[in-house]
Amino acid sequence: MLKRFVGEAISADLDSAQHFAIQNFWYSQSVKKVGVGSGVSARDVENPGTTFDGLGYVTRGTRGVLFLSDSPAAFGDARVMSFEDSHSGSTGRAVESSLEI
Repeated sequence: MLKRFVGEAISADLDSAQHFAIQNFWYSQSVKKVGVGSGVSARDVENPGTTFDGLGYVTRGTRGVLFLSDSPAAFGDARVMSFEDSHSGSTGRAVESSLEI
């Protein structure tokens, strides 16, 4: 079963890869706005998702959303966006707030 989670093209834990990418942009002071919205269905080790290449993956099912800055942005100036769940019949609009560090 472990073979299903090993491959060069994708990390088996999509959430860790997502967090790493967001953190990388954040620490390079490139983020104006950041948020997490709903995405695909959640998948766990017992019921993994499968890529087109047949590799397995696990995820909570969220998508990271970043708006990047052309110039350095201070950590405290970044805005956090909270997306309404489009699966529940709402509009899927983003609601912004300031980030407390």
